Amino acid sequence: MGSAVAGSRPWISWRQEKDSARALFAAYGIDLDPDAPVSSLSATERALLAILRAVEELGDRRTLLVLDEPTVFLPREGTDLLFSVVREIVADRKAAVLFVSHDLDEVLDHTDRVTILRDGLSQGTHRTDGLTAASLIDLIVGRALDGEHHAGTGRVFAGVPPLAQVSGLVTPAVDGIDFAVRPGEIVGLTGIAGSGYDDILPALYGAVRARSGDLSLGATRMPLPSITPIDALDAGVVYVPPDRKIEGSAPELTVAENVTLPVLGRLVKPRVLNGLAARIADQCDVRPRDPQATYGSLSGGNQQKALSASGCRPIPGWCCSPNPPKAWMWVPAPASSRCFATPPPAAPGSSSPVPITNSSRCSATG
Repeated sequence: MGSAVAGSRPWISWRQEKDSARALFAAYGIDLDPDAPVSSLSATERALLAILRAVEELGDRRTLLVLDEPTVFLPREGTDLLFSVVREIVADRKAAVLFVSHDLDEVLDHTDRVTILRDGLSQGTHRTDGLTAASLIDLIVGRALDGEHHAGTGRVFAGVPPLAQVSGLVTPAVDGIDFAVRPGEIVGLTGIAGSGYDDILPALYGAVRARSGDLSLGATRMPLPSITPIDALDAGVVYVPPDRKIEGSAPELTVAENVTLPVLGRLVKPRVLNGLAARIADQCDVRPRDPQATYGSLSGGNQQKALSASGCRPIPGWCCSPNPPKAWMWVPAPASSRCFATPPPAAPGSSSPVPITNSSRCSATG
């Protein structure tokens, strides 16, 4: 947080820098310890620290603060705190904020004007106080979507034996969860931040250690306290983590290598790998259609489409996806509708996705 720059003066007074940091945190009502390692901070605290650092570096020269998807991995209370700080920053009208987001609720609640981009081109700028969520969606898509999206699929799974069944799952945040997923069914899990819902899928994959519980896949029963990610993959379970950039992808590798990571050990021929990646890209409209493009060069929405689709396409089984591409929120609306327009077929052996989200606007179906 300090204003000292290497080479700008012969010494640094760390006491003075810490006092300045404390004063800055206090001015914005943020409870942070200047001596704490950044690695020990929560996602919310790191986001706030980055914003305040930018404000401090600019000082009185601040004119524009650019926030690029700052709330993607924040709980609701963290998002509220972040925007309260942003409002404080612009209160004296000495600074402006450019806020980039896929979350339409945040755009409508916290901005004065919005510019819609589609395929890299501006679709116009509008005052947000004259828009609704529905009208903003229509502007994003380029056409009216009345009747195209509704809660529930209308499909019936009564009497269909489960493809996967979870019994007695206990984690540090969850106390006894039971549910079943049938072939071709989409089951949604949701809850408010801190309720423990986001512990469930990592525990089924071995990414978070369960205290007790079983996962049954057909006739195979797997004790969850001892399951590992390798065990889960071998059993046909694919987990798409919520933090795609850190936990779910390798940005320096190609699109083909990233979207086929769950089965990379089985795809030894580059031609087969590229063909599978090309089919995944076409099914979910990943742009550009180049399997050899560097994954990190894709836009955030296209990265998410590719990774989420890859989790369910390469192998039959069970796909676990926290915070999947939510209609009108994390990925562009046409992309989300394209992915969800082709659910897995309801047939024995077909894959069954289990999306999990803290969004009140994402419907759980099944």
